[in-house]
Amino acid sequence: MHNYSNGIQWYPPVVLPAGGNAPLSRSDAGIALPAPVPKVTSNNLVILPNPASGQVTIKYTLDLETTRAAIDITDIEGKTIILLPVSDFKGEIQLADSRLLPGMYTVRLLVDDFPARIQKLVIIK
Repeated sequence: MHNYSNGIQWYPPVVLPAGGNAPLSRSDAGIALPAPVPKVTSNNLVILPNPASGQVTIKYTLDLETTRAAIDITDIEGKTIILLPVSDFKGEIQLADSRLLPGMYTVRLLVDDFPARIQKLVIIK
């Protein structure tokens, strides 16, 4: 009771089945829990053509809840070569591959600072 008077509430420990190594079922909780609803994402990234030897088109679509997004192109060592902020929820970027040497690149669609989609891009000459 003393902890509660100081603003700290005590709850009894929860005992998990099989020492916490077994998956929980609805009956373990003692009450009916709602099923988790996965977040539906519409973030999309398409690179055409791939492999490329001329101009590259990067098409993207973002969720409506997106607050900040960018296209990040990195080389095989993970060094950012091109970082393109995007502000529209749907669009495409034309990129002359003269900015990229022949090789393999990773193109990431960053949404709110996290990679939402990742594609490989191969530049050939």
